[in-house]
Amino acid sequence: MIDLSKIKLMNSQKLPLTRKQKQIIQEYCYLAALKTLSEEQSEQMSKILEIAIGDEVIDFLIGEADHFIGHKFNIIDETACKNHQANLKERIVLEKPEADKITS
Repeated sequence: MIDLSKIKLMNSQKLPLTRKQKQIIQEYCYLAALKTLSEEQSEQMSKILEIAIGDEVIDFLIGEADHFIGHKFNIIDETACKNHQANLKERIVLEKPEADKITS
């Protein structure tokens, strides 16, 4: 089981979770950490991802859980991640003046 208390949120803010949201995230973490999924588990994962489409909190926490799980199981390439972040920062800086022209 993945310990949700170790997932750090942006600026250490706490998100208010309903009991149902917490159960959904815990189930997602359990399933995401499995090596393979049975047909039933795969269907449950699909249901969770469908719920996340309409629930921003669950969607955000699934992203955080994926990142945490990726680090825990060493499946995140840190170099590729840093390169991707640098690329995003560069694009944001380059595209911001264009956005300013549109809003002015």
